[in-house]
Amino acid sequence: METTLPNSSDFTEFNTFENNLSSHSYDIEGRYKLHRGLYMNGNVNQGEITNAYMVIEKLDDNDFGYYFADKMQTLTAQGTFGVFHYDEKSKKFHQKFIDGDSFVIRKGGIALIKGDNKIKLTIRQTAGRKVIIWEKIKRDTIGMLDETIDDAMDDAKDSYEQVYESKREAVIDDSSFFGFF
Repeated sequence: METTLPNSSDFTEFNTFENNLSSHSYDIEGRYKLHRGLYMNGNVNQGEITNAYMVIEKLDDNDFGYYFADKMQTLTAQGTFGVFHYDEKSKKFHQKFIDGDSFVIRKGGIALIKGDNKIKLTIRQTAGRKVIIWEKIKRDTIGMLDETIDDAMDDAKDSYEQVYESKREAVIDDSSFFGFF
């Protein structure tokens, strides 16, 4: 069942997240579990994300490697991996990915906003966007809820480790490609 969310109290948490931030630090290293997540097409909720887990590792002062798995209702879990790059000039995170033999920074594919112990991550996709609020957890509180998340998380971690070894860096600004952020 599709639900239009702009006037819905369910969507308020996503819209007001930016207004509740109290931390200006951009260190996002840590482990995170799903606090709340939606898959959106325009302003229409296409489904609730029911399970998700993310690991973020600090690679250097401005780069953070990540991998995560998420699952929507009855669908199979899927893994994602990459690098978040913090641009000190714009004070924003951007997505860093590999293009051939070098890293490329894509401005506009994601929006990442950090709170004290939460992160709001919006990922643009072809048919919509994922909006996930992650809650930071302690290392010893890791616990998966189902086997599909475990498998997707393992695959994302393996891919992350294979792909992001010893690559060069290049920077492009293609924010006009998405035009959303």
